[in-house]
Amino acid sequence: MSDPHAFPDPGRPDRLGRLPGGGFSGLFSVRGLPSLLKISYILWLVSAGFWLIGTFFLFLISLFTFSGRGLASAIVSLALIAAILVLLLKLKEGRQWARMALSVIAALTIVLTFFGAGTGLLGVVATILMWLPESSAWLEGHGRAT
Repeated sequence: MSDPHAFPDPGRPDRLGRLPGGGFSGLFSVRGLPSLLKISYILWLVSAGFWLIGTFFLFLISLFTFSGRGLASAIVSLALIAAILVLLLKLKEGRQWARMALSVIAALTIVLTFFGAGTGLLGVVATILMWLPESSAWLEGHGRAT
C-alpha cells in the first residue's frame, strides 16, 4: 500500500487531475509533443509572456491615473493568463477540451486586443497550429491512451 502523504509522480497528474507534484516546473518542457504542437505550445507561452508584460504596465498606469477600467482589465488579463498556463499543461496531457478552451481564449483575445489586452496574432497562429492534422492526430491518440 502506498503512502497517502507521498508526493504524486511528477510525470503525470494525480487521481483528481490536479497539477503534478512539480507544479508549473514542467511548463517549459515540450518533450513528446509533435513538432506543430510544440510550435503552438511555445507561441502560447510567448504570447502569455508578452500579455503579462503588457498587463503589468497597464496595472502601473491604472494606479497612477486612478483608472478603474484599467485595473479591472488588468485583473481579467491576469485571470486569462493563468488559465492559459493551466490549459497548456492539460494540452500536453492530450486533453481535447484544453485545446477547445484555448481556442475560445484566442477568439476572446482578438476582441480584447481592441481594448489594449490580449495575445493578438500569436494566439491566433498558435490556435491554428493546434487544429492542424498532425496536432489533432496526436491529441486523439494521446487522449485515448491516458
